[in-house]
Amino acid sequence: MSSGSSSSIIGYKYYLGIFFRLGYPVDEIQEIKVADRVAWTGNAGSGTITVNSPNLFGGEKREGGVSGDIDILDGNPAQPVNSYLDSVISGNIPAFRGGLGLALKQMYIGLNPYPKKWAIKKKRTDIKTDFSQQWYVTKADINGDLNAIHIVRECITDADWGMGYPSASVNDVNFQAVADVIYTEGFGLSYHWVQQTTIEQFIQGVMDTIGGLIYVSPSTGLWEIKLIRDDFVPANLPLFDPSNVVDLVKYERVALGETINEITVVYRDHANKNKTVTVQDLGNIQMQGTVISQTVNYPGISTAELALRAAQRDLLARSTPLSKVQLKVNRQGWNLAIGDAFRFSWPKLGLIDVVYRVGRVETGDLNDGAITIDAVEDVFALPSNSYAAPQPTGWVDPSSPPAPVPYQKVIEATYWDIQLGVSQADIAQLDENFGYVLTLATRASSDSYLYEIWSKVGSAGYVEENNGIFAPTATVKIAITLTATTINYENDLDIDLAKINGHAYIGEEMVELLTVDEVAKQFTVNRGILDTVPQMHNVGARIWFSDGNQGEEGVERVDAEVVDVKLLPSTSQGTLDINLAPSMQLTLDNRYQRPYAPGNVKVNGIAYPSAVVATVDVTWSHRDKTQQLAYFNTQDEGNIGPDSGTTYSIVIRDGTDTIIDSATGLTGTSHSFVPTFPSGIIKIELKSHQSHWGLQLDSYQTHKFEFDYSDV
Repeated sequence: MSSGSSSSIIGYKYYLGIFFRLGYPVDEIQEIKVADRVAWTGNAGSGTITVNSPNLFGGEKREGGVSGDIDILDGNPAQPVNSYLDSVISGNIPAFRGGLGLALKQMYIGLNPYPKKWAIKKKRTDIKTDFSQQWYVTKADINGDLNAIHIVRECITDADWGMGYPSASVNDVNFQAVADVIYTEGFGLSYHWVQQTTIEQFIQGVMDTIGGLIYVSPSTGLWEIKLIRDDFVPANLPLFDPSNVVDLVKYERVALGETINEITVVYRDHANKNKTVTVQDLGNIQMQGTVISQTVNYPGISTAELALRAAQRDLLARSTPLSKVQLKVNRQGWNLAIGDAFRFSWPKLGLIDVVYRVGRVETGDLNDGAITIDAVEDVFALPSNSYAAPQPTGWVDPSSPPAPVPYQKVIEATYWDIQLGVSQADIAQLDENFGYVLTLATRASSDSYLYEIWSKVGSAGYVEENNGIFAPTATVKIAITLTATTINYENDLDIDLAKINGHAYIGEEMVELLTVDEVAKQFTVNRGILDTVPQMHNVGARIWFSDGNQGEEGVERVDAEVVDVKLLPSTSQGTLDINLAPSMQLTLDNRYQRPYAPGNVKVNGIAYPSAVVATVDVTWSHRDKTQQLAYFNTQDEGNIGPDSGTTYSIVIRDGTDTIIDSATGLTGTSHSFVPTFPSGIIKIELKSHQSHWGLQLDSYQTHKFEFDYSDV
């Protein structure tokens, strides 16, 4: 043996130099994520940035983090050879002009030799891919997204990846006017297009998203766009009737049973995650007696508010039984283009000044000058159509502006939640001391339909991670003892959605919901399920019916990580401003890894007695979380397990909180004690322990109760 101090290697730090080539030039990069965790945020278009997140994966006690310098190569035409790449690569290397690149300059990437997944959030609204200024740049940027019309124009005119038409082939007067409308509507879109579809299909996807039509005008020969909006005065529209209609080829009306009464829009947020919003036509559902749903994908939409507006627009069109016509008209219809609105009257069918939209036009030929038009009834004009005279409804808009949630709670996921919600293959890939964050929230108004979950760690900015649904809730009306199984409640909200035989929280105690009596305002429960134990609860304690109603942040966290969370409710009027949302904080505490507390706790054969005579004989039963996944085990069940390596400790105090007896390292299920005083209060604390990674983890909760003692 040598004298003095010695050290040992417990791991290695890994550093990486690498060059990322990230496609066409952009205005700036805004965020860098490593393993779905935010490592850097900012606004940088070129130059060197410094990443300083050495604790991103739990610090040196876990998997380290990332830190170091990154050179941003914006790819401009005069870009020189990068000095770092030149120093580490022998021979001549290119300057990598014409596209965005990131050079990691021997960055620290953690204690794992296998690099984790990197994701870069980029923005391009001000420049084109050839570094020229974006067309009509003053209306290009819409809250960080690109004006949809700018996207279409670039698809048409870009000579590299687009259709390559000259700019003169676009009617810029029309395009600017339409871009102004889109800008006012806030219809900015973001796409990551990898040319898996044709450019024509991509453009059509943009048109479908914004509700517009693109065509080459028969009068100008230029590309033009028509937005399908409530943007006309019916009386000013051209009229087609028996005087100028050569032939009514076809007239048909969609039956009610062919309409859609629920639309779900799938959109992709700025965190590159698919999200959904759903809207319903309740009147149509009632008339059809069932929900007829349709899912629409709008990957360019990045916000729930815009997705909701698009869903409501589509629902309006698809839930209404509109009529379709095919007409042959004389040359008075020579200038009708796709998307144009016109009036149509046909007395034999009882149609007077019904507004239609052109869907297809055939201009005829020299032998037959008739113009064939396929058109569909315009949904915006329905109230003015003569066969549908408007009736006063007295309807008042029930929607509310989004408001902060009245009550909210942030919790660490239980062993039960994770085992039943995450695949075993995924669990096997997680850090050994991982954990997940769950949320509970109540709605502020009846039209609040979901909430966004935003979170951050430390000084980083909040990031949207997921959506959550609101939980039923109530408060305790009569104080709850340790043995009570009938709970009286009040101040309930959505309690009809509570799941029977599902779990609920009363304070920090989890219970199994057995029955609910909404008239008597009572429910019955099994107490202290999963990793919790029975606790006393005062009047006003909040009850959360959590099963199936928990929000999931969805980010892998580690022990001791401190997470700040904000919940942003959404209504049909939008989503709450993040600055108006109150924050919550949770410190991860290895809840998943901790052993269950013992069950079936009794003193002298009685569960939680009020008085005990003579000796104090405490008994309990083993618990094993790995064997408790079939149903919610009750407190009075016998031995389950125990889980490998489980021990117990007990502390007994008198009325002054002085310890009068204790024992640790117990592997059995009993402990006896004879007090030395004739009478008084005795307090019991009982919990379990288990070793992980050389550390002792206590059960998530501890049995705590007291009783009156006398020796006779």
